[in-house]
Amino acid sequence: MERKKKFFKVILPLKFEGTATYFFNADDGYLNPGTRVKVEFAGKVYSGVIESEDTAPEISEDRIREINCLEELPPIKPEEILFWKNIAEYYMCTVGEVFRAAYPAQKKLTKKESETFNSGRDIICGNSTCRNGETFFILPTLSEEQSSAADKAKSYFAEKKPVLLYGVTGSGKTEIYMHLAAGMLKKGKNVLFMLPEIAISRQLSARLEDVFGEKVLVYHSGQTSKEKRRIQMLLSESGKEEEGKKAYLILGLRSSVFLPYANLGLIIIDEEHDSSYKQEDPAPRYNGRDAAIMLGKIHGADIIMGSATPSFESIYNCLIGRFGMVRLFNRYHGSEDAEIEIIDTIRAAKRKEMTMSFSKRLLEKLEETVGNGEQAVIFRSRRAYSPLVQCSRCGYIPKCPHCNVPLTYHKFSNSLDCHYCGMKIRYNTICPECSSPTLMDKGSGTEKLEEELRSVFPEMRIARYDADITKSRKEEQQILKSFSRHDTDVLIGTQMISKGFDFSNVTLAAIINADTIIGQSDFRADERAVQLISQLRGRAGRRSRKGTLVIQTAQPHNKVFLDILNDRTHEARKESIMRFLKERKDFNYPPFTRAVKIVIKDNVREKDKMEETGRFMASCLEKEGFSFNGPFAPPLEMIGGNSILNLWIWLRRDSRLQDNKRKIYSILKTTIKEKKYHGNIYADVDPL
Repeated sequence: MERKKKFFKVILPLKFEGTATYFFNADDGYLNPGTRVKVEFAGKVYSGVIESEDTAPEISEDRIREINCLEELPPIKPEEILFWKNIAEYYMCTVGEVFRAAYPAQKKLTKKESETFNSGRDIICGNSTCRNGETFFILPTLSEEQSSAADKAKSYFAEKKPVLLYGVTGSGKTEIYMHLAAGMLKKGKNVLFMLPEIAISRQLSARLEDVFGEKVLVYHSGQTSKEKRRIQMLLSESGKEEEGKKAYLILGLRSSVFLPYANLGLIIIDEEHDSSYKQEDPAPRYNGRDAAIMLGKIHGADIIMGSATPSFESIYNCLIGRFGMVRLFNRYHGSEDAEIEIIDTIRAAKRKEMTMSFSKRLLEKLEETVGNGEQAVIFRSRRAYSPLVQCSRCGYIPKCPHCNVPLTYHKFSNSLDCHYCGMKIRYNTICPECSSPTLMDKGSGTEKLEEELRSVFPEMRIARYDADITKSRKEEQQILKSFSRHDTDVLIGTQMISKGFDFSNVTLAAIINADTIIGQSDFRADERAVQLISQLRGRAGRRSRKGTLVIQTAQPHNKVFLDILNDRTHEARKESIMRFLKERKDFNYPPFTRAVKIVIKDNVREKDKMEETGRFMASCLEKEGFSFNGPFAPPLEMIGGNSILNLWIWLRRDSRLQDNKRKIYSILKTTIKEKKYHGNIYADVDPL
């Protein structure tokens, strides 16, 4: 007797448009949307997700394969699939690619793991008490300004508006987040608390656990697969229990938006301006902040974003009424903004007031700060010992053969490294071009600054915090703990030290060679420079003591530095922001337009084919009347042996925006088909 077949559309974790259709024996039951299945596709077996029943398959039934088996994994919620579809449409990729990002390596839980996950999960510790079945969290006391800000945020929540909490550094945004989160957890609703960096999450998780105990779940890429599965399992089941029993606060990075949420009541996006929220590769190339806003709308959750230096996109959304803005003008502990001193390094050098990379004035400030029992942070935008080495005789600079960029000198490992593809070669002073022993390091990175400062102040306790050091989680934690305990006097680091750390004893921050953060060929360069400098300024004087920010630069009259120097009042800040926004508007840059970057990336041997493909796509865009630039090679035109071409497309922010993006995506697929192009070509929506 022939079995009766039921046909189902299955989402596969592949760069595959639409779904694939499979059949299942109807006598074995019906498969609901979200059911996890094993299927064969192109000779390989994949974990898939039932999207829906396929009542009218487009291919003949005799060519449709059978579903291999059902997986003993929690089903995918309808809200998750809807979220995947929204992400795929907005970021111009396939639903399968989003599915793969959400569930990169799923496997069946062992019986032992399942028992472990299901035991001991109702324990609530930390600063909380339970009375008559209701949890009371012992929260930090809010100031009058903070209480008012929290109330105003709630009024915007009632209007279903996302809220931008625009508060000066040290104004106590975290305390407001805690109060809002406690309110949701008491209602039995989950809270997502997003951060841009793992290092910040490690410092903040301790504070949150003190209040919320085991309700805090930390989720990021540095965790084991087993821990990630545990969190997914807890959230999958959190909506099944009676109200209030299984609510969690998830502290996560950008990938945490893909967790299987149920009963999601609040999303907190701290440091919303941070570029680390943007996923570069692979697809989906999403912005965690914007994806979280999509997620919140699907779940009807309240959304609050916080920053001392908000992105222009968020400020623009406040100006047009899409977001509500809540301001915090005062620091939580009453301290004033750090004073700013700008050191003209050219003038200092002429006066013989430079000792290696440090001005006489900065060295005096460091000695004074440490002598007072206080601490300092020193920022340099380059890690390693030197950004490059050069032959003093013939001028030769060793470059990476795969990326065509100067190799960076790491003295500790005695190597020349490429920071793009990872290639390493052993360093020696013999020039491969002229054979003279005259290859010398040029410039300074964080490793060299550490060495120089130790030579000036041998008794000073100095540590370094950059990507070379933090490859080891243990080493990273040890450095931060030592600095927090005041066992370190000076911390030298890259961008990582500017992001959200709260060190109460830091009264001095310094930027070495600040010119490198303003010389970028990017329309966002000034915005990023102001944000970085403002964040570093906020690291100094976090409590009652007033701090100082020292900026060493060869361009003391650059408008970015002058803006920061004159930023003494809230009105001055507002005036500066409005001037930046006017410049963006005059040049039709985001946030007044939307940008889509088309990237063509392929082996250097295929450069002619790449250029031909780029020209074809440009002609298609021109026919459709799009405003665009390219194809052209970016400043870094080769990475890992692959050449790169870009096309930048500028779109109006109007009712036709999404339709225009669909047209571009269609042109992208037509280009691949017509030119039979097999290289890597993709769209990057809202690129940074």
